Amino acid sequence: MNTHDILHGAAEIAQHLYGKNTQATRRRIHRMAATSMTPIFRVGGTLCARPGKLGEFLDNLETSEQHPETTAASGAGQEGAA
Repeated sequence: MNTHDILHGAAEIAQHLYGKNTQATRRRIHRMAATSMTPIFRVGGTLCARPGKLGEFLDNLETSEQHPETTAASGAGQEGAA
């Protein structure tokens, strides 16, 4: 494994995702890590991410938003079962 394949810290992740490293973008990264299923992980107290995994995550997110019937249909059948 190459250490260049890992973004270290909220600043590097923010720069990669948003193209800028500001207090607001770093705060977004911390919030994303705490509240969503993003592929951001901690090594000790440092947030880290793999650029390739972030790209895959965003591609999957974009695909699911383009086809909302797949997520709506999966939950619709379970309501009547209760």
